[in-house]
Amino acid sequence: MPDLLIELLSEEIPARMQRRASLDFEKLLTDGISELGLSYESSAAFTTPRRLVLVLENVSIKVLAALKRKGDLEQMLQKKQFKVFKKYRF
Repeated sequence: MPDLLIELLSEEIPARMQRRASLDFEKLLTDGISELGLSYESSAAFTTPRRLVLVLENVSIKVLAALKRKGDLEQMLQKKQFKVFKKYRF
């Protein structure tokens, strides 16, 4: 199965906030994906001063198909866990 990399670009993230931001980003996305009944093998989050990155390994094809369809992505963004990402348009 394929891997998925999600990268968010941002303004400068202060050094003291980077670790927490990457952990929150990972939790929000992995919880939302699991809640939708989709699967992946493992996840890892990374951060730089201007980026948050999440890598999901061995993602089910259903996850990739859902992310490609704009309607499904919009539904994910409407869920409570994803309200923080509403301002981002993929």
